[in-house]
Amino acid sequence: MFLQYWKAEVECGEDTIEVVFLTESVFQGRIYVVGHSNDERCVSRDTGRQTTSITVRKDQCGVSITRSVSSFIIA
Repeated sequence: MFLQYWKAEVECGEDTIEVVFLTESVFQGRIYVVGHSNDERCVSRDTGRQTTSITVRKDQCGVSITRSVSSFIIA
């Protein structure tokens, strides 16, 4: 069994959300927004490195942002 350890960093811009994944080993695969894997705007194929990311616009890929006093939820 192969275990992949990683951590994610989220950067919220004015119009976009970027998630950067830092992996223990070289990443091979694709990252996509659930339910939008066939939409090229919602997919990243950044493979072959230990750092990979996906950036999506806040008005695409089914992104819904809910703000509150102490946090927000990306759903």
